[in-house]
Amino acid sequence: VKPFFASYNIIILALTVILSLLLSQSSFRRPKLIRLNTDPSKCNDDTLLRWVSDNGIFSKVSIGNFVHEDRSTISEYWLDSVQERRGLIAMQDIKAGDVVLSVPWGKCLSSEHIANRTDHPLSSFVRRNRNKIASVDLLAIILLHEYHNSNSEWAPYLCLMPRKLMSTIYWDDVMLDTLDKNGTLYQKTLQAKAWLSARYVEVAHAVARPDSPVDPRVVTYSNYLWARGVVDSRNWGVPWGEQGATLALLAPFADMA
Repeated sequence: VKPFFASYNIIILALTVILSLLLSQSSFRRPKLIRLNTDPSKCNDDTLLRWVSDNGIFSKVSIGNFVHEDRSTISEYWLDSVQERRGLIAMQDIKAGDVVLSVPWGKCLSSEHIANRTDHPLSSFVRRNRNKIASVDLLAIILLHEYHNSNSEWAPYLCLMPRKLMSTIYWDDVMLDTLDKNGTLYQKTLQAKAWLSARYVEVAHAVARPDSPVDPRVVTYSNYLWARGVVDSRNWGVPWGEQGATLALLAPFADMA
């Protein structure tokens, strides 16, 4: 069983690399790929708070940057022992039962939101694939599309997404070799990588179809891994449909709590 499982993983990873290369090179005649402007002068806490206010997001909290020093946790993720995290802090007294934060349904982001907006470029793509591709993967594709759309209505929120995520699935082989090969973390990481690679094969196949409106250059394997990491860490997962199904959903600003 083990040799077969290993061979299966190798095949999936090989297909992943091939599909990622094909997608990144198949659109050489398209316009230059542009990401959201992440310049701190145009993408910062103040621009997000203005967007929150303008879009009817009710909140009794604001953005706080928490800085602390912990010399025991210096790693490749920190330049030194001073660590900073962005989060939400109360701006007024909060009593039991108070609504602290409320995001209008129309300002959330999910595959159902896009499917029901016929003016959105990915609407038909989502409707065609929502019974074939999991909502979390569709949301990852939508996230990548919006992140590479300078006119995205979610731009002030999306431009602040972390570019580097902390997970061993993003480690290269050199870093993985530092782990105990017989340890749980190493084994779980390999399983997660193989599972995500298999999911990417399905995603890439849908994106590569001639009738797909998704720019294949934005759905490379590395971009997909990043988008899945963002969605998985911020997904509110609301009940949807029958048989206990869950809809992957991003609720802007609320995911900072």
